[in-house]
Amino acid sequence: MEITANQTKGSTTVIKKRRTSMLISAIVAAAVIAAAAMWGNRAKSGDYITGKVDRGNVDVIVSATGTVQAVTTVQIGSQVSGTVSWLGVDFKSQVKRGQVIAKLDSAILQAQVDNQQAALANAQAAVQAATTDIRDQDANVIAAKANQDAALRATTQ
Repeated sequence: MEITANQTKGSTTVIKKRRTSMLISAIVAAAVIAAAAMWGNRAKSGDYITGKVDRGNVDVIVSATGTVQAVTTVQIGSQVSGTVSWLGVDFKSQVKRGQVIAKLDSAILQAQVDNQQAALANAQAAVQAATTDIRDQDANVIAAKANQDAALRATTQ
């Protein structure tokens, strides 16, 4: 049997049509499988709770791990350091210029003041003692000069 050019061309066209129809069938089959998989994962009606609409509080519990970070951080400082004994503002509170926002525990600072006052009193007592010693020494110098003058007068007579 002889095959002419026209017969070869016709059979090639049939093969191409078969390939195209098989490719379209494969795409449709894949789409059907993907749709079935997606619809199979949908929640069933038993997964939902239905009820009458009413007003009330919404209670939400959030459980998470990580680091809590402030949206805005403001650096504040003081000229002294210590333990905060009273805090007059809360997170996100509005404050005004000159408003007291915290008080430090003054016990440690008061102890330092008391120690310095005691040191001052001690130094003042030392100054008083030194002043008294100077007066005593001045009196001793005057007495020594008087004794020297008396001794000179006794020897010259």
